[in-house]
Amino acid sequence: MAGVKTISVCFSAAADGRSVTFDRDSVIVGLTGSAGLLSSRPDATIANTVTAPANETRYDVIGRVSSGFPMPVIEYEVSAGETLFVSSQGAGVVCIHLRDTISGENT
Repeated sequence: MAGVKTISVCFSAAADGRSVTFDRDSVIVGLTGSAGLLSSRPDATIANTVTAPANETRYDVIGRVSSGFPMPVIEYEVSAGETLFVSSQGAGVVCIHLRDTISGENT
């Protein structure tokens, strides 16, 4: 994928709410890796969205990836300085694939 930057968030064990702060305006175009979750709030965790979800509707989950099943291409804009949160169901890596934006236009 030309022009795509990857941020790899590595986990030695299951963990929730690892923060990732973006250094530039970007568009997230996909997620790959081991079982993980990308959200806009640290309280959206693997436990409360995947393994034992409550009967609720959540608007803070951006995407989820399972081992061997990459998330389809998404177009989620993030701004420089914005923080998102990654959770992992176990040891492994969750990769966030993004491309830069210039004046609101995808490049």
